[in-house]
Amino acid sequence: MNNPSHIKLPPPTLPDNVIHEIIRKGDPETVLQWKYVSPWWREKLTRADFCAEMYARWKGRCQYLIAHLGYIGFKPRMDWIVRLNVVTGDLEELTLPFDIQPGGWFGIVGVQNGNMCLRLSSTGRRSQLNIWNPATKIHRYIDDPTQHYYTMCSFIYSFVYYPNSQKYAIVHFYRRSLGDEICWLTMFSPETPRWEYNILCPPYVQKLDGHTVSLDGVCYWVSWAGDILQYPAYILGFSIISKSFLTITIPPKVYSNEHRLIIYGGSLCMVSISRDEVNFESTLWKIKQNGSKVSWERVFTIRGDGFPEIPTIQCEEGIILLHATFREALIYHGYPVLSEFDFLHFNPNTNQKVLLEEEGYIGRVEMKTANLYSEGCFGV
Repeated sequence: MNNPSHIKLPPPTLPDNVIHEIIRKGDPETVLQWKYVSPWWREKLTRADFCAEMYARWKGRCQYLIAHLGYIGFKPRMDWIVRLNVVTGDLEELTLPFDIQPGGWFGIVGVQNGNMCLRLSSTGRRSQLNIWNPATKIHRYIDDPTQHYYTMCSFIYSFVYYPNSQKYAIVHFYRRSLGDEICWLTMFSPETPRWEYNILCPPYVQKLDGHTVSLDGVCYWVSWAGDILQYPAYILGFSIISKSFLTITIPPKVYSNEHRLIIYGGSLCMVSISRDEVNFESTLWKIKQNGSKVSWERVFTIRGDGFPEIPTIQCEEGIILLHATFREALIYHGYPVLSEFDFLHFNPNTNQKVLLEEEGYIGRVEMKTANLYSEGCFGV
């Protein structure tokens, strides 16, 4: 019996908007399989504009809070990741694409365009970076630059995409020796096989908060300078496009007990949290930049008793608040503390809060990072 001959089908003649509507009903894993059908499909489904359009449409379908949780003071660290559906409140533990052995650890550098960047060490020794798409189950390992420099120095990273592009970058601050007061910056992108742009940082780059956010190709950190470390001095920005630094001075009216950055309404914002033994106040400030002029606009303030409700990430129609409490739980022998986490959806326009999920853990647990995740078909 003769083998049947292969028939080469012509590309579809449907308009792009019709093709996109059909694909939108699928999922990233299916789109990934379509890429291998033919060069025509691969070219169409890997274009940056197509991936961005699908990501925007899938984002409206569902968004997740990716929270990295772990016990405080445990060695080896016992960490895990949970995924919270910000619409339904469903909470589940997220299975990572690698094994962590006793003594190993991991951390989330950032989440963008449906991809996650993690830093990990399976055994507690040599560390690596991992770019992972949970929807398509594809991931890749990248050498950690700390293997090339003094490993006891600063580990400050950021994961950021170029605007309107499938190209991403990982930015890393480091010091070449333990007593060195000068910071350096190096950057990785998937088009090059090595870390590039070893840039000497300006002298005002001294102490950076490990939490980072990014917007339009610029990554931001809260930064301290000089000998006065009670309040941060400014927000440090680094543009992966121009390879240049910028600073935004933090005015005294924003000073508080805690400060953190979030992206809200397409703008860079800062949350200032003040608290005492009884009350708290969480204020969201929008930072408006017009050339060299910078203004700070108060968006809303949340006041209450007890532990603070902290604006953590923006979801499609509001903000996710984190309310973490720690109370004595003497009924559990050997574990005197019960950690409780309430995830609330807050609508700033109506000032309404809705409890999405509450979760309790025996022992003292902290949330190390929180990121917004939506499925996407951007390559890793």
